[in-house]
Amino acid sequence: MKVFVDSNVLIAALRGSALCRQLLFQVQEATRQELFISDTVLSETARILRHKMGVPPEVIAAQLAQVAELLQVAPRSSAPIPCPDPDDGWVLADAVQTGADYFVTGDKVLLAMYTVQTMRIVTPRELMDQVYRGIPIARFEAHEESAVYPIHPVI
Repeated sequence: MKVFVDSNVLIAALRGSALCRQLLFQVQEATRQELFISDTVLSETARILRHKMGVPPEVIAAQLAQVAELLQVAPRSSAPIPCPDPDDGWVLADAVQTGADYFVTGDKVLLAMYTVQTMRIVTPRELMDQVYRGIPIARFEAHEESAVYPIHPVI
């Protein structure tokens, strides 16, 4: 199974999310998955960590070097995939060129796309549930642009 990791999942892993850390640093070893990021994701991650979160450049460099050793780094693609956010189109194109089966993200706009070509777009939780529990990834409300939660009458 090939998995491409979006920048928001990478940032969450680097900033302390146990689920995302487990996804990046333990799943690959335990399941022999191929985990990918791209130069585009590394650049976006560095920019966000520095300018939005105030992380010192030397810390960013050390963290991203560690990530680049653990995950396969894909080169930038030559053309974006059409999607609502043009910046995301470049990342999706990077993912498609790796032949990824899954694109892991927390971005609701991307989750609403559900698939790009043969690649499923999933949350970190959905992927972890499949890897560790064998729970198939279904189409959840997170994949819908405006989730509808039914109201059941109380009897």
